[in-house]
Amino acid sequence: MTFEELLETRNQGELAVVKSILESEGIPCFVQGEHSSGALPFGVEVRIMVPAERLEEARDLIRDLTSSVSPFQTRDETEDESS
Repeated sequence: MTFEELLETRNQGELAVVKSILESEGIPCFVQGEHSSGALPFGVEVRIMVPAERLEEARDLIRDLTSSVSPFQTRDETEDESS
């Protein structure tokens, strides 16, 4: 199974919310850069990875969250802004 990046964050709260949403919808995910203790040291950026075939579904699930609640940005949104 190939995984692709859904989101980068330094915020433990963002990480928890996004993981919870994905898990509630049955989308497997893992956090690249997270220590085995699950703790996120201050200033360390992590990536939430999802299966490539479910990436668009995952983006759709968090899109409302990223646009209305906080400054979350999915990988496709950050690439669009830098163009």
